[in-house]
Amino acid sequence: MMVRLSAEEDSLARGHHGATAGMAMRIITEMAELMGANRLVQISSAHIDSCLYHGDGGVEFAERLVAGGGKVRVPTSLNVGALDLLHPKLVRADSHRREMARRLMDAYVKLGCRPTWTCAPYQAGHRPSLGDQVAWGESNAVAFANSVLGARTNRYGDFFDICCALVSRAPYTGLHVTENRRASILVDTSNLPLRLRQSDVLYPVLGSWLGATVGDQIAVIDGLPPDTTEDQLKALGAAASSTGAVGMFHVAGVTPEAPDVETALGGVPPTQVFRLTASVLRDALDRLYRQPGKLFSDEESNRLREEADRMTRYLEDIDLARERIVVMQEEFLAQQAQQQNSRMYVLSVVAAVFLPLTFVTGLLGMNVGGLPGLESPNGFVASVIIMVVAAAGLLAFFRWKRWL
Repeated sequence: MMVRLSAEEDSLARGHHGATAGMAMRIITEMAELMGANRLVQISSAHIDSCLYHGDGGVEFAERLVAGGGKVRVPTSLNVGALDLLHPKLVRADSHRREMARRLMDAYVKLGCRPTWTCAPYQAGHRPSLGDQVAWGESNAVAFANSVLGARTNRYGDFFDICCALVSRAPYTGLHVTENRRASILVDTSNLPLRLRQSDVLYPVLGSWLGATVGDQIAVIDGLPPDTTEDQLKALGAAASSTGAVGMFHVAGVTPEAPDVETALGGVPPTQVFRLTASVLRDALDRLYRQPGKLFSDEESNRLREEADRMTRYLEDIDLARERIVVMQEEFLAQQAQQQNSRMYVLSVVAAVFLPLTFVTGLLGMNVGGLPGLESPNGFVASVIIMVVAAAGLLAFFRWKRWL
């Protein structure tokens, strides 16, 4: 798909604003074609992930941008570097790697980036507003910007992020587009106990499960407390973007683009619905800290094990409460059944007593000739006495049979 460039963008691509800006615009244009975008969008900020040293090629690329007179055109923060600037000798790397890491960090500062050196720029004063178009790298920062702040960015990888910052443009596709920000999956957490939903323990585990389950799709999570904090959402997004490719999620009643589930879904029924239980999250946490290899340090593994034990205690409390509720429910149903049986027994006895009496009154009520006692002045009294005696006889029979 051909990308339509504005006059300014075409001028940038032709190198009229410097060699670096020209190269960056051409790279973005080519990437936009690969991504299926037909135009570019102006961005207001950037966060750069490519300042983390992974090899000499990244250093050479950054230094070439500096040599070509490149300067970022929007406020731009930097992700963590590979070197501790205060204690560089503490880094476990040889002298070459330390030197190249330092050169890379210096190059990005020369390009005009703010030396924030953090994966959480939103906690260092770099917070775009709702609806702002931005170009951010680093998976946790991307998820936070899209989900919690309501800014709009795709998951920009190394080198692509700095190109966007150099020309203040990005391909208009993916999460930059309103229609692509709607959720297609519903995650219902209402079955989780409120105490667990309010606990910090839940959010990294929920995020770990979410990323592994939905991949790069957008989910709306329903049932979390309305006072869910930014730190809890940060933990959720960081875990989801690590175990999957989650660039955005919604929390109904919490995140800015999801005042309710229907709005987050765009009025369209979800393609999948997940109803979470605590046991599902416990399994997710178990898988997390039992990962083979040295994914986590011993200290991190111990912390995960402690969180797993804490969640297990939550589940044990829940199971105990559930058992108590079941017992109480059974006792209540038994009492109800006993009361109903008692009422039905009384009604049955009354019906048995009045059945013959009703039969007698029915016979005497027939309007035909020949009825006994019809002409006698004592006929009514005699009938009443007979019915009373019959009822008393039935009651005596019931008592003798020990039915009363």
